[in-house]
Amino acid sequence: MKKDRLSILVERLGRRYGGQYAAVIDGRVVAVGRSQLSVYRKAEKDVPKNKEIGIYYIPSRSANPLLLKIR
Repeated sequence: MKKDRLSILVERLGRRYGGQYAAVIDGRVVAVGRSQLSVYRKAEKDVPKNKEIGIYYIPSRSANPLLLKIR
């Protein structure tokens, strides 16, 4: 089965940041850490006030996340 872009992205992020929170701004990971608050504090230092910060939990590879593709 051919993997879609989301599956590939989740795999790649899981290998690098699995089990951690990541702050994403404009599609770029700008901060990573073990808690949402620490990640937010790291990210807000280097980000203009007009940008939104998305904070996401990246599951570890052992968590085996399930991806559903809905058409």
